[in-house]
Amino acid sequence: MNKKVTIACTTGLSASILVTKIKQLITDDAITIESTTASQIADIIKQQKTDLLLLAPQLAYLRDQVNELILQKSNNKILVRYISIDLYSQLNANQTLEQIKKYCK
Repeated sequence: MNKKVTIACTTGLSASILVTKIKQLITDDAITIESTTASQIADIIKQQKTDLLLLAPQLAYLRDQVNELILQKSNNKILVRYISIDLYSQLNANQTLEQIKKYCK
């Protein structure tokens, strides 16, 4: 089963860099990954465009809003997780991909 993963950060720049690095590591079609901005999160949830939404550490302030949207708009079908500051600050694609694989099981 193909899992859609979205990584979001404030402006999308660092998420885009991380996604590019992760795409180079993906060896099968089981995971599709893209990046987005904080301003697009609500639309992604409302339209159920992802299975897993990974939020950059700087988006922790959106936790309550994101969780409420998921309850209202996706019937809890979208899993939301936060990337640790250690992984994100280093743009560690290897370990982030390992986390994604665990979340997608």
